[in-house]
Amino acid sequence: KSPQLHALIAALREDPEVAAIFDAKPRLGPVDQDALGRLPEGTVGRAYAEFMKARGLRHEDLKLVGRDEADMDWIRNHLRETHDLWHVVTGFDTDVAGELGLQAYYLAQFEGPLPILLLTVGMLNTLIKAQGDARHRVHEIARGWVLGQRSRSLFGLRFADRWEQPLAELREEF
Repeated sequence: KSPQLHALIAALREDPEVAAIFDAKPRLGPVDQDALGRLPEGTVGRAYAEFMKARGLRHEDLKLVGRDEADMDWIRNHLRETHDLWHVVTGFDTDVAGELGLQAYYLAQFEGPLPILLLTVGMLNTLIKAQGDARHRVHEIARGWVLGQRSRSLFGLRFADRWEQPLAELREEF
């Protein structure tokens, strides 16, 4: 597949903490959004359930790739199934500016071709269709980059073990 992704994985595996994540390959697993919605206000699980419900999203509707859980497929699936949790933790909305901000956060956390591509396409969209939103989008990109540089990595986080944790506490930790 992509030589850049293979190089990225090799570089990531040089960090013993990240290598342990790759070896364990944590998955989010089944998510009962209704049960999470009944958790106490301010918990990670409740915030996630409310985030998903407000946008008409259901975790079980996510389309995952491959089933062999090789590093490439696992990365894609892990990022896909936790993407909305990254929104919850970082506070980025799901509008174009928020998605660009989260991509900048991703890029600051680990260098990969997809965040660069999505940031490029997002800024082309800004140029062609939404120049009036340029300041907001660039602000969110800058905020995402700085936040990503200052934060511990969310990559590999076992969110399923954190549903009952206060969101404010998780944000402080990371």
